Amino acid sequence: MKRKAEIAFSFLMVLVFAFAVYEARGWRIYARLLPWALGFPMLALALAQLALDIRKRRLKSGGGASEVEATEIPAPVFRRRTLSIMAWLLGLFLAIWLLGFMVSIPLFTFLYLKIESGESWWFAILLSAVTWGFMFGLFQWALNLPFPPGLLMEYLFAG
Repeated sequence: MKRKAEIAFSFLMVLVFAFAVYEARGWRIYARLLPWALGFPMLALALAQLALDIRKRRLKSGGGASEVEATEIPAPVFRRRTLSIMAWLLGLFLAIWLLGFMVSIPLFTFLYLKIESGESWWFAILLSAVTWGFMFGLFQWALNLPFPPGLLMEYLFAG
């Protein structure tokens, strides 16, 4: 049953990305740039994941023990990790809403590397600065697509 769910989810992702790429086909070039820049690679990755899921199912039905079964994660560890990731993502969404993308993404990168991953200060600061530089360089400078400020930033700096 678990394998069927994995295949169904992978197939759903293929459909979502294929739909996004297909819908953007008639848009003006600047409007379809982001859906195509993200959609085509994600469609390729979703198709690869679907192929892997189907292949795993065939291997398992062949009778031999699969590699996946040998590396099963205990249920309490799985739940704890899942809740941790969900909390980090919820925090990221709230930070984006309150502070905006340009502050939240580097801040999230720094906090995740420092708190969750236990990386050194210099490495966390370096990657956060690279993240900010990439976002500023690509979206604001090269593509001229500034992100809107967050709710709190708009409130503090309006006027």
